[in-house]
Amino acid sequence: MVKLALKIFSNTISFFFLLSINAVFLVNAETLQQQLERVQRELAEIRKEKEKIQKQIDANNYLIAGYNSQISRMHGEIEIYNKEIEALNLQIQELEISVLALNEEIKLKKEEIQNKEKEIQLLEIDTDQRLKKNYKNFRINISYETKGLNVIFRENINSFFKTSQYADIVQSDTNLVLNNLIQKKVELSEKKAEIENKLIKVKKDKALIDVKATELKAKQATIEAKKTLYYVEVAKLNSANASRQNTLAVFTQKEQENAAKVLKIQQQIMNQFVSIPNGEFVLAGTVIGKQGSTGFSTAPHLHFSVRLNNAMVNPCSHLESGAMGCGTGNKLKSPLRGEYYFTSAYGPRCFMLFNLNQNYCDFHDGIDVQALPLNAAVYAAHDGYLYKGIDSMGGKYVIICENRDCKQGFRTGYWHLSEF
Repeated sequence: MVKLALKIFSNTISFFFLLSINAVFLVNAETLQQQLERVQRELAEIRKEKEKIQKQIDANNYLIAGYNSQISRMHGEIEIYNKEIEALNLQIQELEISVLALNEEIKLKKEEIQNKEKEIQLLEIDTDQRLKKNYKNFRINISYETKGLNVIFRENINSFFKTSQYADIVQSDTNLVLNNLIQKKVELSEKKAEIENKLIKVKKDKALIDVKATELKAKQATIEAKKTLYYVEVAKLNSANASRQNTLAVFTQKEQENAAKVLKIQQQIMNQFVSIPNGEFVLAGTVIGKQGSTGFSTAPHLHFSVRLNNAMVNPCSHLESGAMGCGTGNKLKSPLRGEYYFTSAYGPRCFMLFNLNQNYCDFHDGIDVQALPLNAAVYAAHDGYLYKGIDSMGGKYVIICENRDCKQGFRTGYWHLSEF
């Protein structure tokens, strides 16, 4: 088994060694133009991956912002619930105090009623005793003249005494107090009933407030649980973003390395550039000059124009998709490679001439694009016959015609070249 493993390892090493040798030979076998195109493709892929990662990060950040907004909103809701619960607790405390006060008032009313009942009982006892005492005195102190009264009268004297107005006379000094006591007792009973009814209502109110407080606490707990889940999601997204940021840093490093390779190969191509004579037929992708700022120009760039069957057209409509930052067609190749910036569109335009301190307006018959490096190679956008010259402003230009007479097919112009 060990020998087999060593053999497999040896074969694997040999495979990668041969692969690396073949890769070296492949690179060496490539022309500079092929190397440039390969590295540019790799650079484009790296940038696509970076863009994809950045979009994922941006999407996560959008979600995080949404979660944070929801968390902030829930914080506000929880604070509102807290304030409502505090208010309810204060109401409950107030009602509990009211309950205690009402219970105490009921207790006092009960005691007051009991005291009044005792007073009434004492008054009734006192009245009975006074009646009995007066009756007794009357029997003992009855006058001689009455001794001859009818026996029947004497036998019913007790009933007469008790049912006569004498009882009212004896009791007249206590009747008012007794009536007042009875009325007071009734009032106390009514007040006690009123307090008890109020107590029942207070207890019901407290029960309702307790229910509402419980509901608020349940809502608060639900929001807290949801907030916790959001925090977990935010943590996951932040973790994913951190990982993607690390990956993005790796791709950025690769991008910088490939951009440096592109720049180096472009410089090598420039060093190998050979001027093409007038009237020569060239293929699409052939280096026909270098980007510059000759003629009516303020900075190095390429002015690229297109005519079709001798009619001026918008270059973006015929450049391959994405070329020069505006291409939507498929007939023409991009005259610039690598990193470039679209600076001026086809059509009417106005700009300030600072040296004359006035606006200048014209119809821009092409598009302006600046490539990096500033002396970047300019490529033929299609097959055709090459013609070059210098305009009245000193601008160096190249024209490529699909047909020799330049009247039919595509005619492309490349202006402001530093070399051609």
